[in-house]
Amino acid sequence: MTNPEYYFSYKPVNIAPEIVAVIFLTIAVLTTIQVFKSRGPKWLLVLPVTAFCEAVGYAFRVVCIYWTTLGTFTATSLFLLLPPNALALTNYKTLGEVVRRSRVLLSDHQKPKVFWLKPRFLTWFFFTSDVFSFLLQGVGVGISTQDGKRDLAKYTVLGGLYVQLFFFAVFLVITMYVLVDRRFVVACGPRDV
Repeated sequence: MTNPEYYFSYKPVNIAPEIVAVIFLTIAVLTTIQVFKSRGPKWLLVLPVTAFCEAVGYAFRVVCIYWTTLGTFTATSLFLLLPPNALALTNYKTLGEVVRRSRVLLSDHQKPKVFWLKPRFLTWFFFTSDVFSFLLQGVGVGISTQDGKRDLAKYTVLGGLYVQLFFFAVFLVITMYVLVDRRFVVACGPRDV
């Protein structure tokens, strides 16, 4: 067991991680119930899975308060840093579905009429950017386990976060365009009411 300040560069607090872990676990259970109850698309199950992973990350954080090892620190970092990348995938998929269901995009030849990006391209473009930032952050966490490379690890994780932030900004611009343009209206069906 090592002093927690060796890995965290500060003393982790008690109580807050426990509360946050319970909140994320509650969100995971309620979201799972909601997805199955509403018969939503199965890709929405990413939401409760990421909430559960966050709860596990905060549980490892609690363990780190009392028993800090390289393994618990690495697990904490992985379960707290990487799930938000997967969570962003549901946003990207939702944007693609809104564009697809609004029928603004399609003509007879499946070429863009009004919107310049196909829904499938939107989803895969952001998915690829997310995987890239996910890998950068994962590599950074892996490097953090090696002595003498903490600065490199920190900058690698930050680089992954900056990549994710850049593509999220691009996502926000496209989302605002879709939100403001009145042609992107999804017709309600019997399952949407």
